[in-house]
Amino acid sequence: MESKELAEYIDQFLEDMHPNFQWKVVKNSVQHIVEVFFTFKIDVAEDIQVQDSEGTVNEPGVLQFEDAVCFYDPSLSHVSPNHYLRSFIFDTDKGIEQGLVDAIFKHLNIVATQGSAALREFVKEPTHDQFELSWNETNFEGTLDTLKDTGRYSTDLLQMNVKKEVSLIDQIKGSSKDDNVERI
Repeated sequence: MESKELAEYIDQFLEDMHPNFQWKVVKNSVQHIVEVFFTFKIDVAEDIQVQDSEGTVNEPGVLQFEDAVCFYDPSLSHVSPNHYLRSFIFDTDKGIEQGLVDAIFKHLNIVATQGSAALREFVKEPTHDQFELSWNETNFEGTLDTLKDTGRYSTDLLQMNVKKEVSLIDQIKGSSKDDNVERI
C-alpha cells in the first residue's frame, strides 16, 4: 500500500469536505511541521471596529478571524504549541493515522462554525473585550470514537515527505569542476 503525503491529504480532505472556513496548508520540511491556517468572516455594521492582538483593525463591514492548527515532530521541530488553536504530535518516520487527521478536521469544522456564531455574539455584546476559539477535547474524543464505532476510522498512515534542502554553505561551495572556487 502506498502511503499518502500528510499536507496533500489535508488539503484534499478539506476541499472534499467544503468546511465553513477558508484554509491554507503550509508544509515546512526543514522544521518537520505542517500548519493549517484557517479563517472565517462575518458581516458587521460599517461602524464596528475591532482590533486584534497585533493591532490590526478590521475593514468596515467585515470581521475576519484567523487561527491555525499544527502537526509537528517534537524530536525535530521547534514549536510552541500554545501559538496554535491545537497542535498534534506525529512521528516523521512513522506518520500519523488518517482517521485521526479526519477527526481533527471534522471537529475543526464544528469549532469554526460555533466560533462564527460566537463571534457574532461577541460583536453584539459591548462588555466583551476578547474573543478566542476554544477546542473542546471531550467533543474531539467523541468525534474519534464515532469514527471508530462506525468503521470510518482509517489506520492508514499519512507521512510527511521531507525534502533534503541543500545548505547555504553547500550552495556556496559549488562543484568541484571549479576547484571549489566560486567564480563571479
